Amino acid sequence: MARGAAVAGLGGFAGLAAGAGGLETTAGTTVTNTDASLRWAPAVLFAVAALLDAVDGWLARRTDSVTDLGARLDLEMDGLVVLIGATVGVLAGVLPLVFLAVAGARYAFVAGLWWRDRRGHPTAELPPSHVRRVLGALAMVAIFVALVPVVDPAISRAFATVVAVPFLANFGRDWLVAAGYLEDDE
Repeated sequence: MARGAAVAGLGGFAGLAAGAGGLETTAGTTVTNTDASLRWAPAVLFAVAALLDAVDGWLARRTDSVTDLGARLDLEMDGLVVLIGATVGVLAGVLPLVFLAVAGARYAFVAGLWWRDRRGHPTAELPPSHVRRVLGALAMVAIFVALVPVVDPAISRAFATVVAVPFLANFGRDWLVAAGYLEDDE
């Protein structure tokens, strides 16, 4: 619930970034006129949502309360955190436009699997992947760095682009495995 509340609060900054208020991004550079007291709010809300990801899984395992529903909600919340965080970052000009592909990759993947299933084409389950976890964590770090108001947007955009390339390449590889075009060798 706390992760969802943090994501909802972060989502409100998408309106500020796109509309009249805007987001102040770096020391000395103001994209638009946001109240200075709110400068850190997007980064803090994103950090809360991202860090609670580690806490909720650990807590569920520790208290022996792991459920399929909890695992599914965790996965969906992870996708939402990246989607909303990346959207705010792109609208604020601190993430490159290509990062929206990172934000939408999971949703495109799930839609593609649904479409293949609906058409009667086979799909394969992807096994857990250390690479996928590392790239997901890097995507979250890139979004957080971009939302921190003292980071130069040129640096955050460059870092995000470096993260986006292997992230999207791995999603492409996973798609080929899930669609049965490639054997999983991981």
